[in-house]
Amino acid sequence: RVLDAANATAGTLNQVAFTAADLSGSRVSADKPIGVFAAHSAATIPAQAVCCADHLVEQVPPVNAWGKRFATVPFATRTKGDFFRFIAAEDDTAIYLNGSLSYTLNAGQYVERLVTTPTEIISTRPIMVAQYATSVRFDPSSDSDPFLMIVPPYSQFLDHYTISTPVSGFSINYANVIAPTASLGGITLDGAPLPATGFTSIGASGFSGAQIP
Repeated sequence: RVLDAANATAGTLNQVAFTAADLSGSRVSADKPIGVFAAHSAATIPAQAVCCADHLVEQVPPVNAWGKRFATVPFATRTKGDFFRFIAAEDDTAIYLNGSLSYTLNAGQYVERLVTTPTEIISTRPIMVAQYATSVRFDPSSDSDPFLMIVPPYSQFLDHYTISTPVSGFSINYANVIAPTASLGGITLDGAPLPATGFTSIGASGFSGAQIP
């Protein structure tokens, strides 16, 4: 069932109806395990970019998996930055970007911001962070459409990942890699070391990031 959602009608499976509205910040609960996906069928980012649109979709982590410390780097090939959305789960949540107090949110509130540089995000209470790639009409340097990525907090980091990429249709693929600065030189991709010189430090976080083709 859906709680605290504007323009929502709660019901059983296949009987939940919504009007055209942004449900960000809504609280979803269930009496048995479920998965929740945030999605948009064809978004332009920002809205005034007009062209070009693409679908956004990500599975939303439960609130108990949200975090307080994050590090981000811009998406590759972009020159105007990426839009970020910060969503709070609790009242009086202060959010700092690279050490500067930027926002204070209450439960269910969110704010969007264009971020152009590698950034450390710290909050006083758990938040969810989403990073959005922009439309080509907004950033003509990039030949790509919008997409959405949920940014994991440090507490969710693993020591290895498996990445799949399309075998055709895309000229090049990139992975944003963020790791403790002390670990640089010991990170490998398909067994080959990634050079530490390709990474940029992220504020005073102790982490560094790279856009790896």
